[in-house]
Amino acid sequence: MSPAAAETALTRNYAECDRIARAGDHDRWLAALFAPERLRPHLHAIAAFACETGRIGERVREPLAGEIRLAWWREALMGLRPAEAAGNPVAAALIDTIARFALPIADVVDLLEALTFDVNRQDMASVAELETYGRATAGALIAMAARVLAEGRETNVAQASDEAGAGLALTRALLEFAGGGETKFLPRPVRERGRDGLVELVDAATARFEAAEARLTSLPGEVAPAFAPLATARLELRRWRRSGAHPFRAAASWRRQWALWIWLRRR
Repeated sequence: MSPAAAETALTRNYAECDRIARAGDHDRWLAALFAPERLRPHLHAIAAFACETGRIGERVREPLAGEIRLAWWREALMGLRPAEAAGNPVAAALIDTIARFALPIADVVDLLEALTFDVNRQDMASVAELETYGRATAGALIAMAARVLAEGRETNVAQASDEAGAGLALTRALLEFAGGGETKFLPRPVRERGRDGLVELVDAATARFEAAEARLTSLPGEVAPAFAPLATARLELRRWRRSGAHPFRAAASWRRQWALWIWLRRR
């Protein structure tokens, strides 16, 4: 493939990531608008990767099928399936982003390993296990985005992204359960304590977010958009604490957009 053709293909790949991110993770897509325009396609690639891999557990009926898909992603991103990866817009764009910004491939591999929980038949055993999952998944995505926003430089966001990732996992468990659907993410000890257990989960998530935001104050302002998921998560926690409704409905799109804007303007 000629350099011109390769560049055209890469542009198409990033455009597809934009589409996937906008449809599947609108909050992250909006947060990318606060980043320099030249960096947005790479943030979209990370968000699209999160969308594609995060849905594997929903799309498969058998754990083995999910494990095979996760293994494909791991091998593709490690360069073991170059032809197949080139034919997948999200994989191709993410590989390009990893190379351009020196993203640690080990963290991506660990993220995919953590996602094996999504495809197995077991429930989350404890809050500590849920937080560990969040650090390896949502936390890793934040760290990747921060590295892009720093244009490949070391960011020192690990402690902040770990706190944020743990809080996001706790919030996810609460919202999936409160939304009226079954979720394997809510630890059984929390479920058995009823509303008291859920309130404690909200308190724990809020504490994690406060710790992340405290650490964020000592980091370069350019990395703030990577942490934007905290804005909408905190919005939903406040709304649930006020209403405690079951089933709980997520905030309207305009409220989420407003929360993002306010949160980022303060950073």
